[in-house]
Amino acid sequence: MRRRNQSIIRSHGFALLTVLWVLAVLMIMVAGFALLARREVAVTHNYTDEDAARWAAHAGIRDAESQLITLAAQPYTTLGGTPEIVSSGPTAEGTLGKATYTLTIEDEAGKININTAPAAVLDNFFATDVVANIITWRSASTANGGGVGNAYYNAQNPPYNCRYAPFETVRELLLVDGVTSDTLAAQYADSADGVTTLEDLFTTSSYDNNTTVTGGQRTNINTASTTSLSGIAALLGVPVSTITSSRYRPYASPAALLAVPGVTAANLAIVYDRLT
Repeated sequence: MRRRNQSIIRSHGFALLTVLWVLAVLMIMVAGFALLARREVAVTHNYTDEDAARWAAHAGIRDAESQLITLAAQPYTTLGGTPEIVSSGPTAEGTLGKATYTLTIEDEAGKININTAPAAVLDNFFATDVVANIITWRSASTANGGGVGNAYYNAQNPPYNCRYAPFETVRELLLVDGVTSDTLAAQYADSADGVTTLEDLFTTSSYDNNTTVTGGQRTNINTASTTSLSGIAALLGVPVSTITSSRYRPYASPAALLAVPGVTAANLAIVYDRLT
């Protein structure tokens, strides 16, 4: 009788253990399904948010296009008041569903193109070795500029390649040896729109017609007569001869005047919009 009872107890014990193991496995499976469901929900939300942000960006672009069309229809276009190297237009906010966007219209034609600015211009903003690195980065030939190339960048952690092609964005400068976030964030000047940083002075895509913001004709610094340049030279604070004597090698852009002795960025900002 005792052995029979012990056998029953054992069988009941094994059955209980089996039930407990089955319950444990089921709990693990349920927990796994719950985690998977939460991840699916999170992925869905992320995709929805990303999709909303993308369409909000499209809405901002269309909003900016509408404003530019309106500005172009005016007798003249002024994107920031008095002509400056950097001038910006109205900042607007909009909504699309639950997403919001902010747009600012900036005059890219009034900035220095980092892809075409000569070394003499870049020297006003960066150390000489950094200028060499910038020119090497944007040049198709590895021999141009005299700066560091793949051998240096491949040794970084993580390694990457030198572009050897034009910059796609101004922020790409951060990949160039010697350029840091602090460099681009350095305060350049105060403007009506707030603080202008070094990053604000540059662009990678600029196009403009040969007219000023008020519709007037710009002065070509490479072909203008001494008489035409006299007023410009006076505002720059240098003799006309200082400008014309350097034209044996044509100026790549008005920004190249920064390489002329006596010309300061502050004075150039006053007349920059009048030059081509």
